[in-house]
Amino acid sequence: MLLNSTLPKSSYQLAAYTILTSGIIGILSFGFLIAFLVLRSPSPDTGTFMIQSHDVGVILQFLLLMPFVFGLYAILYKRSPAMSRLNLCIGIGALFFTILFLILGSIKIISDTLYMFPQGLFGIWLIALNPLMLDILPRGLRRFGKVVGFGLMLAGTFPIAFAIFVDPVTGFGPIPKNYVDKDSIANLITHIVLIIGTFMGVITLPIWSILIGRKLLSFQGHL
Repeated sequence: MLLNSTLPKSSYQLAAYTILTSGIIGILSFGFLIAFLVLRSPSPDTGTFMIQSHDVGVILQFLLLMPFVFGLYAILYKRSPAMSRLNLCIGIGALFFTILFLILGSIKIISDTLYMFPQGLFGIWLIALNPLMLDILPRGLRRFGKVVGFGLMLAGTFPIAFAIFVDPVTGFGPIPKNYVDKDSIANLITHIVLIIGTFMGVITLPIWSILIGRKLLSFQGHL
């Protein structure tokens, strides 16, 4: 069974509509990123618009995931108050720092890939949380959530692995405009891991969010 009478109907509605919107925005955001990477428009203004649209979209995507995390906290609290508080702190913390790092990266204070690290922590949170939701979410969604979480975790290793094994420039601030990528095996491996994580987690997170939102909406009729 998806959830129970622990929460009022208004809470289901809030969680459902916000996570649905998060998924839709996430898909649009990834579309802007693909357009930026594939098209490589000769116009700097167009390229800037695409990447900034991606950043704003991901900020909204993760912001809109917060009501769902709070909703799970309310459900799990009766089972284990201490564990549910820890889950809340890790989940909300990962979302908050993803948003913060995106903002700081967009204004060139830190590397624009560093947000992937707290995004990866959210993936670990998603993996760890699924076993606690045996009677909350159906098995298929729990398994899918683990795949999404593992993908986000893989993508989240990129900025740290790149700084350690390829070039520490990403660990100290924004990447210089005329930066030339290193031609090395370590660079190739880190990018392969990033691509795998992107397909497993970054692309699938919006789909998972939409499926969760639809489940929440379908359950409202039984309240």
